[in-house]
Amino acid sequence: MASNVSERLAFLDEAGGRGWKVHPVAALFPMMSDAELDDLAADIKANGLQYPIMLDADAIMLVDGRNRMAACRRAGVKPQFEQLAYGADPVAHIWSANAKRRHMTKGQLAITAGRTRLLDSNNLTQDGAAKLAGLTRSHLAQAEIILQFAPELADNVLINAEPFDTAYKKATGRKQEASSEAAKMVRLQEMAPDLADLVTEERMSLAEAMAGANQRVEERRQAIDAGRRAAERLTDFCTEAVTIAAAAELGERDLVTEDQLARLDDAMILLRRIQRQGEPP
Repeated sequence: MASNVSERLAFLDEAGGRGWKVHPVAALFPMMSDAELDDLAADIKANGLQYPIMLDADAIMLVDGRNRMAACRRAGVKPQFEQLAYGADPVAHIWSANAKRRHMTKGQLAITAGRTRLLDSNNLTQDGAAKLAGLTRSHLAQAEIILQFAPELADNVLINAEPFDTAYKKATGRKQEASSEAAKMVRLQEMAPDLADLVTEERMSLAEAMAGANQRVEERRQAIDAGRRAAERLTDFCTEAVTIAAAAELGERDLVTEDQLARLDDAMILLRRIQRQGEPP
């Protein structure tokens, strides 16, 4: 491994550093402006490179020094390289070098720390990321809400185009909307699974499906109310039947037709069937 590292460093030295890959966490920190790079290049040309370009232990990735590298090229100065010790945490080194050196707001640090956790979520806890950035856990949690629900606003925070608090407020609104829609979808699946499937298949919008489901609920309510009113009138019907029977006993004929009796028989069969459905097995 040592010989491979030595060969790698020799290659980098010969190529002026053009063979390295930037560590993804180091890439989260923005490069200097052209004017700033010109100033740094002038300083390096006059005074030399004061701090070497830092590589990981295997000399594969650059963990610190992108701006110094670019400035060396502008100045025509050959860069020098050093490696992290084996076992050293490159992410911790990147944050230690950049958080102190750069003039970043707490909001920018929080967004960058949140993105660091996205890249290294298996090893970096929320508490750990907050500690690297020198922030509270709640501040980092707010940044992660922005990154999840309004990622384009995170970019605005980094370039000072939008305050962190404003971006967080907008992201929180989107989170609430998403939670509301998720709740509506759960309710729709309970009310009308077939309509929920149409929404999932993008054949119907959630609003249209909810309107259809609510209409079904209203129609069902109206049908039940009508049934209850009809059931209440059954008592009146029974009274009417007794009145008809009394008239028939007094000699009145043809008060009830065969067709009416047949319809009554059908109704009784239907009502008894419904009654049996409500009985325990």
